[in-house]
Amino acid sequence: MVELKRDIYSKLVQWKNSDSGKVLVLSGARQVGKTFILNKFAKDNYKKYIYINMVQTSGQEFLQCLQMSNEWKPGLARIEKPLHKALTLPQYKFVGTITRKG
Repeated sequence: MVELKRDIYSKLVQWKNSDSGKVLVLSGARQVGKTFILNKFAKDNYKKYIYINMVQTSGQEFLQCLQMSNEWKPGLARIEKPLHKALTLPQYKFVGTITRKG
Protein backbone atom coordinates (compact mmCIF):
# COMPACT_ATOMS: atom_id res chain seq x y z
CA MET A 1 0.00 0.00 0.00
CA VAL A 2 1.37 3.39 -0.95
CA GLU A 3 1.07 6.08 1.69
CA LEU A 4 1.10 9.73 0.81
CA LYS A 5 3.45 11.91 2.79
CA ARG A 6 1.47 14.58 4.56
CA ASP A 7 2.71 17.91 5.82
CA ILE A 8 0.70 17.44 8.98
CA TYR A 9 2.78 14.42 10.03
CA SER A 10 5.95 16.50 10.26
CA LYS A 11 4.03 19.10 12.28
CA LEU A 12 2.87 16.37 14.67
CA VAL A 13 6.47 15.24 15.12
CA GLN A 14 7.49 18.85 15.72
CA TRP A 15 4.73 19.15 18.39
CA LYS A 16 5.97 15.96 20.08
CA ASN A 17 9.60 17.08 20.03
CA SER A 18 8.77 20.52 21.45
CA ASP A 19 7.82 18.81 24.74
CA SER A 20 5.75 21.89 25.63
CA GLY A 21 3.18 19.97 27.67
CA LYS A 22 0.45 21.59 25.59
CA VAL A 23 -2.58 19.65 24.41
CA LEU A 24 -2.75 18.82 20.72
CA VAL A 25 -5.90 19.90 18.92
CA LEU A 26 -6.35 18.83 15.32
CA SER A 27 -9.27 20.24 13.36
CA GLY A 28 -10.23 20.27 9.74
CA ALA A 29 -12.81 19.36 7.14
CA ARG A 30 -14.66 16.06 7.33
CA GLN A 31 -13.25 12.95 5.70
CA VAL A 32 -9.74 14.27 5.00
CA GLY A 33 -7.80 11.73 7.10
CA LYS A 34 -7.43 13.40 10.52
CA THR A 35 -8.14 10.21 12.47
CA PHE A 36 -5.97 8.12 10.16
CA ILE A 37 -2.93 10.39 10.49
CA LEU A 38 -3.29 10.72 14.28
CA ASN A 39 -3.54 6.94 14.69
CA LYS A 40 -0.49 6.45 12.45
CA PHE A 41 1.43 9.11 14.38
CA ALA A 42 0.51 7.53 17.72
CA LYS A 43 1.47 4.01 16.58
CA ASP A 44 4.78 5.27 15.16
CA ASN A 45 5.76 7.39 18.17
CA TYR A 46 4.31 5.85 21.35
CA LYS A 47 4.29 2.42 22.97
CA LYS A 48 0.75 3.02 24.26
CA TYR A 49 -1.91 5.48 23.31
CA ILE A 50 -5.57 5.97 24.05
CA TYR A 51 -8.13 6.61 21.33
CA ILE A 52 -11.35 8.23 22.52
CA ASN A 53 -13.98 9.13 19.94
CA MET A 54 -16.30 11.69 21.51
CA VAL A 55 -19.12 10.79 19.11
CA GLN A 56 -19.04 7.06 19.86
CA THR A 57 -19.35 4.94 22.99
CA SER A 58 -15.72 5.48 24.04
CA GLY A 59 -16.39 9.22 24.32
CA GLN A 60 -19.57 8.72 26.35
CA GLU A 61 -17.76 6.33 28.70
CA PHE A 62 -14.85 8.74 29.07
CA LEU A 63 -17.19 11.61 29.98
CA GLN A 64 -18.87 9.42 32.60
CA CYS A 65 -15.47 8.50 34.05
CA LEU A 66 -14.44 12.16 34.06
CA GLN A 67 -17.63 13.07 35.89
CA MET A 68 -17.01 10.30 38.45
CA SER A 69 -13.42 11.41 38.97
CA ASN A 70 -14.54 14.99 39.58
CA GLU A 71 -17.14 14.08 42.20
CA TRP A 72 -16.44 15.73 45.52
CA LYS A 73 -18.16 15.68 48.88
CA PRO A 74 -17.73 18.26 51.64
CA GLY A 75 -15.10 17.20 54.11
CA LEU A 76 -13.14 15.16 51.58
CA ALA A 77 -10.02 16.28 49.76
CA ARG A 78 -10.44 17.07 46.10
CA ILE A 79 -8.83 14.71 43.63
CA GLU A 80 -5.55 16.22 42.48
CA LYS A 81 -5.49 14.91 38.90
CA PRO A 82 -9.06 14.05 37.89
CA LEU A 83 -8.18 13.57 34.23
CA HIS A 84 -5.58 10.93 35.09
CA LYS A 85 -8.11 9.19 37.32
CA ALA A 86 -10.73 9.32 34.55
CA LEU A 87 -8.34 7.53 32.21
CA THR A 88 -7.77 4.72 34.73
CA LEU A 89 -11.43 4.10 35.59
CA PRO A 90 -12.62 2.33 32.41
CA GLN A 91 -11.93 -1.34 31.92
CA TYR A 92 -10.34 -0.91 28.50
CA LYS A 93 -7.64 -3.11 27.00
CA PHE A 94 -5.12 -0.35 27.65
CA VAL A 95 -3.84 0.77 31.02
CA GLY A 96 -1.73 3.78 31.90
CA THR A 97 -0.72 6.95 30.20
CA ILE A 98 1.01 7.83 26.96
CA THR A 99 4.61 6.70 27.00
CA ARG A 100 7.15 7.83 24.43
CA LYS A 101 9.18 5.34 22.46
CA GLY A 102 12.89 5.84 22.78
